[in-house]
Amino acid sequence: MTIERKISALIGLLMLITLATFVFVGATPQPEVYHCFADQNRHFGIPNFGDVASNIAYLIAGLMGLYLVQDCFMDDRKFRDKREALPFFMLFLGSVLLAFGSGYYHLIPDNETLVADRLTMMVVLMGFTGFMIVERISLAAGLKLLPLLLCVALLSVLYWYMTEMAGAGDLRLYALTQLLPLVAIAIMLLAFPAPYSGQRYIWLTLALYSIAKIFERYDHEIWARLPVSGHTLKHLISGVGVYLLVLYLKKRRPL
Repeated sequence: MTIERKISALIGLLMLITLATFVFVGATPQPEVYHCFADQNRHFGIPNFGDVASNIAYLIAGLMGLYLVQDCFMDDRKFRDKREALPFFMLFLGSVLLAFGSGYYHLIPDNETLVADRLTMMVVLMGFTGFMIVERISLAAGLKLLPLLLCVALLSVLYWYMTEMAGAGDLRLYALTQLLPLVAIAIMLLAFPAPYSGQRYIWLTLALYSIAKIFERYDHEIWARLPVSGHTLKHLISGVGVYLLVLYLKKRRPL
């Protein structure tokens, strides 16, 4: 199959998932129970300490990534084209911002503070998606799509929040902006040629993200059995996922 047909098939699949979501899934508001996390212990005067403090994983990985992007940008051997650094910069900057956005949310968990968490998380996800498009499909297309992807992702969060404020919350668009990039990344890994070595780090990042979502889902059950909650583990594991992308950038070599 040609590259053009692969791209068409990928776009068609993403459009089909989007259409099916809006046809078969009704508008879904944010459940209030979502904000009732298992670990509500206060330490050092900080409420919900575990869920707040665990965001340091995003901060450390993001800062390491930003330093590495700057270092790689100065090395002509690390990028085929130095413009490839832009989505990595977005990804790691987003991780730093997420540490504060998620930390702020977990200090005062409600829909208003959740906006900061989700907006910053979208920066990370779109940076991840952007560098995959740049590397696997087209540098020019990836750089053009990057601001568009970011705008759509941020608008999906604002759309959810505005519908909540109007009394008819609708999570569908936001859920799609989480799901579709991950589907696209997996397909790009399978169907498009790799320009660099170290692709296992990307696969491991996807695997850790999936595990983190499971820990998030079983927050209370894990807290009942362990001295740490599922949501705290989610932050730590997904922070390690960002660090794996730091390792990918550091260790990869052009093929």
